[in-house]
Amino acid sequence: MSTKSNYSEAQSAWLVKVYTVDFASDSNRMDEIADLFNAEFGTELKVPSFRGKIMSINGADGNSIYVPMVKPVKVAKDTGPTKKEILVSLQEIVGSGFDAFKLQGATKEGIEGVSEYIQELLEANA
Repeated sequence: MSTKSNYSEAQSAWLVKVYTVDFASDSNRMDEIADLFNAEFGTELKVPSFRGKIMSINGADGNSIYVPMVKPVKVAKDTGPTKKEILVSLQEIVGSGFDAFKLQGATKEGIEGVSEYIQELLEANA
């Protein structure tokens, strides 16, 4: 049983040329390749079809010519001290007369505001 290909040999050759030469294997521009292909051959194929075809074509080295899109690397941003660290600092400021950890359900910003306010009061009364 043979399967029918969505692409003729001429279409496959065109796709390889455009992807590898004209677009320098830039998978971020698959929508542009799809638009050009559909205009050239009068088709209405979608990007997933092109991606699948390109992934199935092997280059001279025997590996797929498809180059996956580069995903941006997430860089952890510094958000300052943790909520627990702020509560420990607040507990040190107020001493044993108040359990700062009762504020654990508050937002980090709220706890920081209370901590700053108490520090200002203590500095003003010093």
